[in-house]
Amino acid sequence: MNATTPDSALWRPTDEGSIDFFNDAANLVGTCLTGFGYGIAFTLYCLCATKLWAQLQSNNRHRQALFMLVYTTVLIICGCLYFASAVRIVQDGYVTFRNFPGGPYAYTVFAFSTPDNYLGLVIYFLVNWMTDALLIWRVYVLFGGKRYPWAVILFPCVIYFASVAMGLVVIVEDSHTTESFWSALAIPFVLAYYVLTTSLTIICTILLTYRLLKARERYIQAMGKFVRLGWSGHENMLTLARL
Repeated sequence: MNATTPDSALWRPTDEGSIDFFNDAANLVGTCLTGFGYGIAFTLYCLCATKLWAQLQSNNRHRQALFMLVYTTVLIICGCLYFASAVRIVQDGYVTFRNFPGGPYAYTVFAFSTPDNYLGLVIYFLVNWMTDALLIWRVYVLFGGKRYPWAVILFPCVIYFASVAMGLVVIVEDSHTTESFWSALAIPFVLAYYVLTTSLTIICTILLTYRLLKARERYIQAMGKFVRLGWSGHENMLTLARL
């Protein structure tokens, strides 16, 4: 049986414009893509957890394996809670409060400080702080063989603590019922946070790349100009990078 629709425009909300429709669609698609990304992250977590658990059983670098297992488990739990928060807000906007003035996206902005959405906000910053800290730790490990490795990570640490401070300010400001990520009061702190955390990522990546390239250069000088870098070559590079 084929259904006929005399005029599909009659089914459209009357209090929303084209921009509102676009925001509603982008909000829904974004939540779906979040679930897709979480599925990939969960698959990678299962692979990592399996390897780390096997490493724990073999007593090979037990402390490092335990730390990484706990670290990745906390991250995946945070990811699960963040996704649940996003789904709950979409459910409220598109189902529970579907007649909210301005549409589902307008409800998302209005309900930014609700407990369901606030949980996702806090977890978002928590995960970013954890990953930034791990990035600094990786820099410290590669420069650990130097005389003053703390001097290398001093500036990244300053940026890191500044980004944590900005994140805390955003969390506190967004806890007010009248504020959100897009409020005039919160935007300067949000922008400052993103500038700091992006700068930290770029600086640490440059330091890591520089250290590995120098290690590669030393490895080639030690092993010969025409050496082919296989898996053992990468291990030797990392060893030289710590020296």
